[in-house]
Amino acid sequence: MYKNQYILTICAIVGFLYTLFFYYQDSRLENPNMLKSYTIIEQGCRNSKGSSSVHIKYNNKVYYIRLANEECLKYPLGTEIRLSYNKQFDYFYKPDGLKRDRNRLLLTVIIFILSIIPWKRIMKIKA
Repeated sequence: MYKNQYILTICAIVGFLYTLFFYYQDSRLENPNMLKSYTIIEQGCRNSKGSSSVHIKYNNKVYYIRLANEECLKYPLGTEIRLSYNKQFDYFYKPDGLKRDRNRLLLTVIIFILSIIPWKRIMKIKA
């Protein structure tokens, strides 16, 4: 293995564990019974690529919730958004069926698999 392959493999494992941790945390918040309504105090939607967000106030602290551009437009100032709150790690979660976390897990697994392939041997055999 190349030296860079070790680094890439370690990064893929760390990324996988990080994503798996949030997948586990968010899966506990997917319960529809845990959703509560919060009022939007600020909206930061962008027309270009990039992240859009809405801001809510909870316990005298302002939280921002990242949303897709199209979804952000659905929540103008003063409207309510239904979210789950993770008290242990102090963040809000908008249930999305864990689609984002599953895609990230899949990506890190693909990167891991590509990083452990013995590219030196494969290139040597072809040459």
